[in-house]
Amino acid sequence: MKIYFIRWEEMMRIFLLAGAFCFLSGGLLSEVWAQPLRRAHRKASVIQKHQRHQIRRIRQGVKQGELTRREVRQLMRQQRHIRRERRRALRNDGKVSPGELKHIRQKQRKARRQIFIKKHNHQKAH
Repeated sequence: MKIYFIRWEEMMRIFLLAGAFCFLSGGLLSEVWAQPLRRAHRKASVIQKHQRHQIRRIRQGVKQGELTRREVRQLMRQQRHIRRERRRALRNDGKVSPGELKHIRQKQRKARRQIFIKKHNHQKAH
């Protein structure tokens, strides 16, 4: 049986290379695992951004007297439904799937049209 002796410098180089490989591959793996989470978070934040904008438009309509109380109730109910859909999608698996995103965005587009229609229907708040 032969016994091989490695010089100290060679052994340190092997350990450094192994450590660098582990560090880089660990960083790469964590980056790969983080991608879907970032994408899911981005989808949810886009939904939230649109939600905030729509609520801002409703408040602006109230302030300018363009929306009646009944219209505000209807629009805010619609916003609550969208918020529930988003929360339900996130609660299921922590991310918004493409199908869920499509459904929520469809509801948001409908809400956006309703806000525009109700703000421009010439009914004034009393």
